[in-house]
Amino acid sequence: MEVIFNTNVDCVSNLDWAMQYVNQGWSVIPLYEADIDGHCSCGKKNCTSVGKHPRVKNGSKDGSSDPLMVKKWWNIWPNANIGIVTGSASKICVLDIDPKNGGLDSLSMIQEKYGPLMSSSVRSGGQGKHFYFSILDDSIKNHVNIYPGIDIRGEGGYIVAPPSRHKSGDIYQWERLLIDQVPAPDFLKNIDALKDKKSKNTQSENKFLAGSRNNFLTSVSGYLLRQGMQHSAIEEVLMVINKNSCNPSLPLEEVKLIAKSIQRYKEEVWPDLEDIIEPEIQLCEMSEELLPDNLKDWILDIALRMQIPIDFIAIPVIVSISAVIGRKFRIYPKKNDDWIVVPNLWGGIISRPGTLKSPAIAEALKPLESIVKRENIKYIDEIADWEINQTINHATSEAFKDHLIRAIKKGNLDEAEAFKYRMKKNHQESSSRKPAPKRLKTNDTTVEKLVELLLD
Repeated sequence: MEVIFNTNVDCVSNLDWAMQYVNQGWSVIPLYEADIDGHCSCGKKNCTSVGKHPRVKNGSKDGSSDPLMVKKWWNIWPNANIGIVTGSASKICVLDIDPKNGGLDSLSMIQEKYGPLMSSSVRSGGQGKHFYFSILDDSIKNHVNIYPGIDIRGEGGYIVAPPSRHKSGDIYQWERLLIDQVPAPDFLKNIDALKDKKSKNTQSENKFLAGSRNNFLTSVSGYLLRQGMQHSAIEEVLMVINKNSCNPSLPLEEVKLIAKSIQRYKEEVWPDLEDIIEPEIQLCEMSEELLPDNLKDWILDIALRMQIPIDFIAIPVIVSISAVIGRKFRIYPKKNDDWIVVPNLWGGIISRPGTLKSPAIAEALKPLESIVKRENIKYIDEIADWEINQTINHATSEAFKDHLIRAIKKGNLDEAEAFKYRMKKNHQESSSRKPAPKRLKTNDTTVEKLVELLLD
């Protein structure tokens, strides 16, 4: 039976989709997401797996089909891409078609030889395809490049699932989603024999083809690093291997990036745990009595519904109120002096991962977000009025200039002086500063960005 979920009704958010997969009996993991500009939310500038690597520590091993765990993950990371764990955890394997490396041609060859693949299928964000098949055990493993541009995601692997966002900005989409998955075809079950046959056919060439070159060079560089080889020497060795053993050879910049990235994995010397002294810090516990009376009920209600400490709500609430107050209140430390201090209030939540810090902050800042939205609407009106006035003042100035020139040509100096005065006054009016939006919050706290905001 074929089922296509209506994303406008059944699955609105990534959490909805993750829960659908859990209901399907699949195990899922949260992945870092890609933004519309193709950057990965992991924050690494040169991330080589944008929107595809797991947010959880142990990758596919942390996969879960527990609805409570899945809800907890997507409450923390509501925009996280979705990974479906393949193999025995979900009783599925996936045929991954990569068009950049000839996957569509290989797919045509497979379907001519074995017949059309009528399984659940996905159009990936990279314009490739994923075909889902049911399996009974862990016999189908992960395999790379079984044919040019075709990989298998099996035991110990995972696949990026709809509606995750690809680094290209496109969304993974279901083309067909079946309630009962089609069993894996025989050619996937006998994939080891196929790999052995392919290996014998290509052994004489001794070449690593597209799709396996990066993994091969990364493995070599890791081995050389463990042997104590320096970065410059590793890069030289990879250049030679890339030229002689990769078909086609990778671009030199990509080889240099592989050599550079492996340096992150240098073994670190950790101190003996017995030498670490546990600091004796007495932390003050926040109680209801410390909350302002006019905010207490609201803060306690949110904390109770989210089942979190009241600190998680109280801190961002108080800090956000100080942001709205701004410089309206000042402190005069000396009674008979004009020394003025404008206070700044800072707050932070320190807690272990997965304790709902981000959802708590988002809930506490809702009133502030409402004010920000109102100020943005006000700013749109102000900037429109300012632009209209600039146009009027410019046209007025041009008209005064024409009158001034005619008055001078006629020798009417009194009239010329009058237009000169009016031009000066109009210029002063048109020199009004361009309106700036009222800033109550920012998500970009780099020094450079803050300087730009403070200039306004």
